[in-house]
Amino acid sequence: MLVALDSQAMENVVAFKSESAARTAPKHERAAVRLTGQFFLRQAELITQITDGDLLLGLVYVAITAANTEHMSEAVLSSYAELEEAPPDELRRPISVLALSGSLKLPYETTRRYVARLEEMGLARRVGRVGVIIPKRAHEDPGAVERIRRSFGDVHRFVAGLRRVGVDVDSMR
Repeated sequence: MLVALDSQAMENVVAFKSESAARTAPKHERAAVRLTGQFFLRQAELITQITDGDLLLGLVYVAITAANTEHMSEAVLSSYAELEEAPPDELRRPISVLALSGSLKLPYETTRRYVARLEEMGLARRVGRVGVIIPKRAHEDPGAVERIRRSFGDVHRFVAGLRRVGVDVDSMR
């Protein structure tokens, strides 16, 4: 995720990485990294479809989306698990351009320009002086729904590939 992690979250990531690495035989590491790279490139292609080929603009879009929903509980998110219904705008937490630039490690002015472009494209909306959200309508657009379907297929292909090379994905919980 592109949103900055707090210290507890980073400790959890490090603990997960160490624990998972201990359970995964070294012979799987290179194959798993290769599959991860392929997955990342497929996701990057999908992201650039949203933003007229601009990958960095797509990453800003994804970071806003993640920030808007990271505060939601699993129970809330699962109530909007259906493909055609995203969480309503009222539940989305706006992110300020300053916080977004910090999480992406980009200059403030660069981030502000990218957010302005997303607004011009109708993909982002300012919420007063609080911040910006990716509105529900952007997530429910027919093109977005098709990209979600393709992304889910990519996730399935990625997990199946990890299993095929011998990674015990079920133990990675």
